[in-house]
Amino acid sequence: DSSNLNIIEGTLNTILLSIVSAFLITFLAFFINFTKNFYNNQFLKKLGLLTILGYSMPGAIIAIGILNFDKLLNNLPFITLTGTVFGLIFAYLIRFLAVAWQPLDASMEKQCLTINQAARLMKRSISYSIFRINIPILKKPILLSVLLVFIDITKELPLTLILRPFNFETLSTRTYDLTSQAQIPESSVPALCIILMVILPVVWLN
Repeated sequence: DSSNLNIIEGTLNTILLSIVSAFLITFLAFFINFTKNFYNNQFLKKLGLLTILGYSMPGAIIAIGILNFDKLLNNLPFITLTGTVFGLIFAYLIRFLAVAWQPLDASMEKQCLTINQAARLMKRSISYSIFRINIPILKKPILLSVLLVFIDITKELPLTLILRPFNFETLSTRTYDLTSQAQIPESSVPALCIILMVILPVVWLN
């Protein structure tokens, strides 16, 4: 029936959105950390402090900030954040960059800093340092970052609820909608789906 279709649609939306966002956020965190270490860039070192700010703010506050920022973009053609998947991923980037940043920053500082600086002195290319040195060494921290961001996005509600496209459901928004309608037994189904989606990464992390 329609309720089952909504659960399936919400599950697929949640999986796709979480996976795409987790990989994009982890890639950006990795690239900034690598650039910071490879070039010993002080500006990018200070940028790491700003990532903590995004994670410390409530999702609703970030969503309101993006809504106001979107008003400034109204005069630019083909650029809109509100009510689009792109805007939702952008909000996740601000909110959860710190989640991917922390394990990558700690691991890269400990294991790759001197190697990256040596590779730079030896005139090795950036691609060589990334694919032959950093990624092989940091496979586990990269996977850890992806899983942590995936878990956080899967259960994120305020950002998704405010910025989602029209008629776009995830498991968290479906749970909220059913709960707000006092359909408590029905809301347990998407809630349990969220638990099932994150339980395997949690078990692996532990």
